[in-house]
Amino acid sequence: MDRQFLTNYQVFLKQRLNAPSYSPNLSSSYLSTSLSRLQKNPRIVVDQAKRVCQDLQSGLSPDQLQVFSVEDEIVNNLALEFYCKEFHN
Repeated sequence: MDRQFLTNYQVFLKQRLNAPSYSPNLSSSYLSTSLSRLQKNPRIVVDQAKRVCQDLQSGLSPDQLQVFSVEDEIVNNLALEFYCKEFHN
Protein backbone atom coordinates (compact mmCIF):
# COMPACT_ATOMS: atom_id res chain seq x y z
CA MET A 1 0.00 0.00 0.00
CA ASP A 2 2.83 2.42 0.84
CA ARG A 3 4.37 1.96 -2.60
CA GLN A 4 1.12 2.80 -4.40
CA PHE A 5 0.55 5.77 -2.09
CA LEU A 6 4.04 7.10 -2.87
CA THR A 7 3.58 6.56 -6.60
CA ASN A 8 0.29 8.45 -6.57
CA TYR A 9 1.81 11.19 -4.44
CA GLN A 10 4.63 11.66 -6.93
CA VAL A 11 2.25 11.72 -9.91
CA PHE A 12 -0.12 14.24 -8.29
CA LEU A 13 2.76 16.43 -7.15
CA LYS A 14 4.14 16.59 -10.70
CA GLN A 15 0.68 17.32 -12.11
CA ARG A 16 -0.02 20.12 -9.65
CA LEU A 17 3.35 21.78 -10.03
CA ASN A 18 3.25 21.58 -13.81
CA ALA A 19 -0.17 23.23 -13.91
CA PRO A 20 -0.35 26.55 -15.77
CA SER A 21 -1.12 28.43 -12.54
CA TYR A 22 2.44 27.84 -11.24
CA SER A 23 5.38 29.84 -12.49
CA PRO A 24 7.79 27.55 -14.38
CA ASN A 25 10.83 28.58 -12.33
CA LEU A 26 9.10 28.12 -9.01
CA SER A 27 7.47 24.84 -9.94
CA SER A 28 10.61 23.18 -11.31
CA SER A 29 12.64 24.18 -8.26
CA TYR A 30 9.90 23.18 -5.84
CA LEU A 31 9.29 19.94 -7.69
CA SER A 32 12.94 18.93 -7.71
CA THR A 33 13.26 19.72 -3.99
CA SER A 34 10.10 17.79 -3.15
CA LEU A 35 11.04 14.79 -5.27
CA SER A 36 14.57 14.75 -3.86
CA ARG A 37 13.18 14.76 -0.34
CA LEU A 38 10.80 11.96 -1.29
CA GLN A 39 13.60 9.84 -2.75
CA LYS A 40 15.85 10.36 0.27
CA ASN A 41 13.25 9.44 2.84
CA PRO A 42 9.84 8.31 1.56
CA ARG A 43 8.91 7.24 5.08
CA ILE A 44 8.42 10.91 6.03
CA VAL A 45 5.57 11.27 3.54
CA VAL A 46 3.96 7.98 4.60
CA ASP A 47 4.22 8.97 8.27
CA GLN A 48 2.65 12.34 7.48
CA ALA A 49 -0.28 10.56 5.83
CA LYS A 50 -0.72 8.30 8.83
CA ARG A 51 -0.71 11.35 11.14
CA VAL A 52 -3.58 12.72 9.06
CA CYS A 53 -5.56 9.62 9.99
CA GLN A 54 -4.68 10.07 13.66
CA ASP A 55 -5.90 13.67 13.50
CA LEU A 56 -9.16 12.55 11.93
CA GLN A 57 -9.62 9.80 14.51
CA SER A 58 -9.10 12.36 17.28
CA GLY A 59 -12.06 14.36 16.01
CA LEU A 60 -10.85 16.73 13.31
CA SER A 61 -12.83 16.86 10.10
CA PRO A 62 -11.05 16.69 6.73
CA ASP A 63 -11.75 20.41 6.29
CA GLN A 64 -9.89 21.18 9.52
CA LEU A 65 -6.63 19.54 8.45
CA GLN A 66 -3.82 22.04 8.13
CA VAL A 67 -2.48 22.70 4.65
CA PHE A 68 0.69 24.75 4.28
CA SER A 69 1.78 23.57 0.84
CA VAL A 70 0.78 21.68 -2.26
CA GLU A 71 2.50 18.67 -0.72
CA ASP A 72 0.28 18.85 2.38
CA GLU A 73 -2.86 19.06 0.29
CA ILE A 74 -1.85 16.00 -1.75
CA VAL A 75 -0.86 13.99 1.34
CA ASN A 76 -4.12 14.86 3.09
CA ASN A 77 -6.23 13.78 0.11
CA LEU A 78 -4.28 10.58 -0.53
CA ALA A 79 -4.27 9.67 3.16
CA LEU A 80 -8.06 9.52 3.03
CA GLU A 81 -7.90 7.22 0.05
CA PHE A 82 -5.13 4.90 1.24
CA TYR A 83 -4.88 4.89 5.03
CA CYS A 84 -8.13 6.08 6.52
CA LYS A 85 -10.83 5.11 4.07
CA GLU A 86 -13.49 5.41 6.74
CA PHE A 87 -13.17 9.20 6.38
CA HIS A 88 -13.10 9.23 2.57
CA ASN A 89 -16.33 10.44 0.94
